[in-house]
Amino acid sequence: MLSVSGSVYVPVHVTGFFKPYITDNPLTTGSIGVGLVLEPGLKCTVSTTKSNSLNTYFNGSRISIKPVNVLLNMLKLNNLRVDFESYAPIGFGYGVSGAATLALALAILSSKHEYYRAAQLAHVAEVLCLTGLGDVSAIFKGFMLAIRVKPGAPGIGEVKSLNVSNHIKILAVDLRPRHTRDMITKLADKINVYGLKTYRCFMENPSLESFFELSKIFAENVGFITHDINEALRRVANMIIGYTVKKGVLLIAVDDDIVYDAYLKVKEEFQKVRIFSLGKGLKILGEMKSEIIKDKYLVLGSNNEYTC
Repeated sequence: MLSVSGSVYVPVHVTGFFKPYITDNPLTTGSIGVGLVLEPGLKCTVSTTKSNSLNTYFNGSRISIKPVNVLLNMLKLNNLRVDFESYAPIGFGYGVSGAATLALALAILSSKHEYYRAAQLAHVAEVLCLTGLGDVSAIFKGFMLAIRVKPGAPGIGEVKSLNVSNHIKILAVDLRPRHTRDMITKLADKINVYGLKTYRCFMENPSLESFFELSKIFAENVGFITHDINEALRRVANMIIGYTVKKGVLLIAVDDDIVYDAYLKVKEEFQKVRIFSLGKGLKILGEMKSEIIKDKYLVLGSNNEYTC
């Protein structure tokens, strides 16, 4: 019986716009797009138990997270207690399922310095469950404003990052939970068309301002932003740099100097408001240089061997 123990902290990630690329291989499946890497993030603590069962907790409550279950199935582990502590809720669009799956994979495999293998397994689990197509890569390799320029798992896809001002804060409002699978399937045509258009426009002028401008265009055309949201934020327009909605979370960029004034104003319009900083990336990145990847792709079984 494998003994596992450890803790890993990762940031979360919210995509502003994206274009999916679906292949017959979960490692090459993914998306291009741009998103914000945010902190506070998520901490995963894992330990081996004597019982032959998996016990998963999210902020103290029992939970079942599909890609986490698939990951542990791939690693053939079930005698574990897994505790996730997260500032952001799961199911709204913060990329928490991807962050959780990545953090758990790293907690299990980092003692072997198998960082890329951990990230690839997490990506595969997310793809199989259709809970994310790019969050794992953005969290694993990105910081601040993460740009996914090539789809696929870490080591296959490519992520670049834009270093923006440290004096920016992100106010986030939990609107309503929404399943990523439903979003990807039901809105596929709109996401494909407007995701590619906004991505191409962004690459011509990459900046935080253009990110929010184009993310808002994407969100309006896909149907994430409602008239009520636009009206509510019109009343605080002079305080904000930009805003957008991804799935079920509203993101508002403000200057650090007025963040608490803006927070109070936004809280008058919305019940639950969180304050995030732009994330500086995984702390283990320096250690990853010691990992030697002999093969570009992981050795996986058939595509039907692991299901969500």
